[in-house]
Amino acid sequence: MIQQPATTHLAHSSAPAVQRVRSGYPSITRALFLLFALYLVFPLWDVPLLGLSLSAPIFYVIAAEVLLRPRFQWRTYRRWVVLVYLFGVGLLFSHFGNILLATPDYVFNSGKLIMLVRYSYWLLVFFCTMVLISTTDWGPLVATLSGLGIVVLAALRLGEAVLYGRWGAWSGPQLLTQNSYGIQFSEFAVYGLFLAILTVGQKRLLGSIGLVVLILAIAGNGSRGSLIGTSVSTVVFVLLLALSHPGNARPLWTLLVIASVIAAFVNFAPSSWLEPVSERYATFQRIEDDKSYAARLLMNQKAEYIFRHNPIFGVGLGNFKETSVPLTEIDLPDVYGGYYSQSHFDTKSSHNSYLQLLAEVGLVGIVPFALLLATLAVKGFWATLAHAKRGEFWAVPVYASFIGMSVHLWALAGLTGTVIWFAYGLVAGVIVRHSKQREGIAA
Repeated sequence: MIQQPATTHLAHSSAPAVQRVRSGYPSITRALFLLFALYLVFPLWDVPLLGLSLSAPIFYVIAAEVLLRPRFQWRTYRRWVVLVYLFGVGLLFSHFGNILLATPDYVFNSGKLIMLVRYSYWLLVFFCTMVLISTTDWGPLVATLSGLGIVVLAALRLGEAVLYGRWGAWSGPQLLTQNSYGIQFSEFAVYGLFLAILTVGQKRLLGSIGLVVLILAIAGNGSRGSLIGTSVSTVVFVLLLALSHPGNARPLWTLLVIASVIAAFVNFAPSSWLEPVSERYATFQRIEDDKSYAARLLMNQKAEYIFRHNPIFGVGLGNFKETSVPLTEIDLPDVYGGYYSQSHFDTKSSHNSYLQLLAEVGLVGIVPFALLLATLAVKGFWATLAHAKRGEFWAVPVYASFIGMSVHLWALAGLTGTVIWFAYGLVAGVIVRHSKQREGIAA
């Protein structure tokens, strides 16, 4: 049987080590980190000029506490230090390689400098998040706050639908864009599922209500990438529960609850709500006639063309939109009727995080990034499974959200965001924490 521990007790298997760490970090550091995690569910404002979230000043305080502690055990994280170092060096090599090769239109201006600063910050977020999750008992609290936060965000999305008629695709939500809502749901919705399934008492009640709100908000937001991302994360969530506790009916009940909510919406929702949703997702059946999908295919071709002509160093960070690829080199889909303006084509988003990174930084950047993702995906799965078997279920949404988010990023240019690297850091923290527990090493 799957245990029913409260989220505050999920880390019981390593209590002695947790106690030592908890007494080492000031309570203000814990409060700031939890505030930082909660803010990432609501990325509403940025720091002027740098384009970083307002969480950046908070995190620099946290990072100073983490990295400047006496006797910080760098050797414990040497694998991750190497991965971060290789990726960071790859970004610099891409920059200097373009300068040495005199790549056309590549100019190192303030925008390129800011992009390098932002990536250094995101790598810092990744590394420090990994350290904190692997050496404290804060993981369950992060999972709980993320679940509560995404339920509130989903409620706000429904509020926009009710108050302003912002329902369905292309309805112009005001708080966040449709795509911004979408990637938040792809990453955090499974934490709402965690509250509904793997907690007890009031948290489960709130989670159950929140799960209904989440499903409605995801459906009404109209992001197909979000629908796919949250579906994948849900499957991974259920799979991990089934593998960690074979024979338990909890995964089946999870799917039944979700199916029941969807069925109720289809049968009882007013037509004004149901039609925009059904029309949006009906496009999956005629995807070849969808201009939005065709635009993504065009951007994929652009990225591949750029990489073929700049395979080692790419064209530099932030240069995807500034690089013009002749339309004569692109196969225009029939849906455009043989016409697509060069200027419109040049300035469109890549709609693909991985191919954009490939085009911008070439092999020197994409290879270490791929190594990082592969490490998170493979080692993260086994570490999460081990945590779930010990009753530390908070790790399940951490890994499931990482997979769903990663799938969504294939259709969205979203690597340049703090929340993505925070998610990577959470998974890395689960991996390191498992290694410490397996080897009996005190943090």
